[in-house]
Amino acid sequence: MPIHWTYDANWEPVGDLEQGDVLLPTPDLVGLFTKVHPYFCDQKYVGFIVLTQSCDLVRRRNQRCAARYINLGVIRQLDTVLSGLFDTVCHSVAEGVYLEESKLEAKKLLARVFNQNEHGLGLFYLHSDADIGLGKPCVALLRVSVAFRAEHYDVIRGARRGRLLAEFRNKLGWLAENPAYAAVQTQTIVLE
Repeated sequence: MPIHWTYDANWEPVGDLEQGDVLLPTPDLVGLFTKVHPYFCDQKYVGFIVLTQSCDLVRRRNQRCAARYINLGVIRQLDTVLSGLFDTVCHSVAEGVYLEESKLEAKKLLARVFNQNEHGLGLFYLHSDADIGLGKPCVALLRVSVAFRAEHYDVIRGARRGRLLAEFRNKLGWLAENPAYAAVQTQTIVLE
């Protein structure tokens, strides 16, 4: 099955980490989370994405990168967070039930998510792709990130299963680092 067009089909598994690398919860990565951030061992986190800028992740001759910490955003399946997302734009009559007149706003929200233009909620859409290991459409929650010391570089790199194309890495970096998007909409979203 061909890789989805948002992912880089030519990435090198032995190369340095880069912003936009998609990680799956391998036993070594889960072991690291268990020691440092056990909350993120929950199965609702189907993966992680590297948020640290690529230039800071290049390993030099001494095999160290410039970054002291490597930031990872969490990845959740889209269908598990939809209700919380819809609650931000739709009028709810019961849990998961919305007024008919909210349908247009829900469609607009999904269009922004799919087109990587949902700045207010800090989301980055990841299309499902078997080669990457994402069985369903997912979103990276850019407001929920985890930092690991750079000494864990090899464990993080060992969990890598794919990479975004350069254009999408650029968009991810802009969304993750642009402080203006956080001020656009300040709502609490429950994504349990």
